[in-house]
Amino acid sequence: MKPERPALGRATAQPAGHAFPTARPLAWPAALCALLLLAACATEPVATVPRAVAMGASTCTQPPYPAEAKLDEAQGSTQLEFEVNPLGKVTRVVIVKLSGNGPGHKLLDALALETLSKCSFPPAPGFLSATSRVEFVWRLKD
Repeated sequence: MKPERPALGRATAQPAGHAFPTARPLAWPAALCALLLLAACATEPVATVPRAVAMGASTCTQPPYPAEAKLDEAQGSTQLEFEVNPLGKVTRVVIVKLSGNGPGHKLLDALALETLSKCSFPPAPGFLSATSRVEFVWRLKD
């Protein structure tokens, strides 16, 4: 005669001192709500509005007039377009208008580009990157 096997889903003999947990009905609506709430909290909101970018003395200042450009008597204005990401980092800078054509002007334009590339702005989490323009005016004092 074969030993009797326990039917599936039925408790079997337990080692001494061990108890099986009692089965409780699954509260699936509450579990689903908790899972959805957890998923909603874990995702970041999608940014839809560009951040504001304002040039101020505290964020970015025009560099001193280079001595070589003074010797060349280079004057003019360099117009730049730049992009700032939500973390406040300048991610792109392009010259829109050169200050002039001479060697001193090229130095002024390169200095403006380098200076703006190193600028930082206050972070704006939850916003998109923004594009703005700035003009560096180069005038020799009399």
